Amino acid sequence: MKKILVAFCMLPLALMAQKESLWKIEQKSKVIEWQTINDTASITLKTNTKGSLNVSYLAPEKVTKSNQSIILMDEGRQEISRIEVKDNQALINIHQLLIKSNKKSVFLYSISLPKDPLIKRRARIATVFIGKINWKK
Repeated sequence: MKKILVAFCMLPLALMAQKESLWKIEQKSKVIEWQTINDTASITLKTNTKGSLNVSYLAPEKVTKSNQSIILMDEGRQEISRIEVKDNQALINIHQLLIKSNKKSVFLYSISLPKDPLIKRRARIATVFIGKINWKK
């Protein structure tokens, strides 16, 4: 009986530990593996890579009351570009990103703004790290 009680009490903790950003990055319809989104999530793209990266949230039903954007920043946290997530997709042109970043690492962050104007005025808005893009020749 004690084991069942302990397991029942631990269940909420296990569910809270799973609340992480669930972003998927694809290139040419091929998912780029980022493992679990954390401080070390990174991918490396060749400087001659063409096409675009498709960024999407894996649980879009969780963000129905907000507007999502992807912010691309340099190493000094200066904003390079901001892309609005529409229909759960944000397309990032790889060649334009390479030019804007001057071949330096780019950090992807998400930001979620509430749709309700009353909540938007009171909410504390923060960026959530998605991953890092590195370039190689």
